[in-house]
Amino acid sequence: MEQETSPTREEILTQVLAQELLSREQELSQSASAFSSVSGVLGGFSIAILVLCLTPQIIIINSNKDWIVSLILISATLYIYSSGIFANSTSFKEKETKRKVFNFGLVIFHSSNYILSSGILLLTFQFELFILRLVAIFITISSFLVMTINIGAVTKRGLREVIKILLMSVSSGS
Repeated sequence: MEQETSPTREEILTQVLAQELLSREQELSQSASAFSSVSGVLGGFSIAILVLCLTPQIIIINSNKDWIVSLILISATLYIYSSGIFANSTSFKEKETKRKVFNFGLVIFHSSNYILSSGILLLTFQFELFILRLVAIFITISSFLVMTINIGAVTKRGLREVIKILLMSVSSGS
C-alpha cells in the first residue's frame, strides 16, 4: 500500500507564491482592460465637448476658441492612444514588460487628464461663474500634480528606458 504524503513546506510555499503571481498578473490585465475602456470613453467625451464648444454662442473670441479646441483635441487623441497602449500591454509575455507598458499608458492617461482639464479651465472663462472657475482651477492643479508624479516615476528610469518603453507600447506583444 502506498502512503499519501503531505506536501512539504517548500511545496506549499511554492504553490502560494504561484497563486499570488497569477492573481497579480490577472489584476494587471483587469486594470489594463478597465483603463482601456475608460480611456476610450474619455476620448469620446472629449470629442463631444469639442463639438459643443464649436458653437459661436459659447466661445466668442477666436483665439480662445483656437486654444480650447486644440487642447481638447490633443486630449482626445491622447486618450485614444492610451486606450490602445493599455489594451496592448496585456499582449506581452514578460510581466515586467507588461508593467512598464501599462505604466507608460498611465502617464499618457494622466497627461490627457491634465490637458483636458486645462481646456475646460479656459472654457470656464467664457462664462461669468466664479465658483465654476475655482473648481476648474482646483481640478487642473490636481491633475497636474498627478501627471507630474507619474512622469517622475517613469523618468527615474532614464531617457533611454523611456524611449524603449515608448517603442514597446506601440509594438505588439512578444
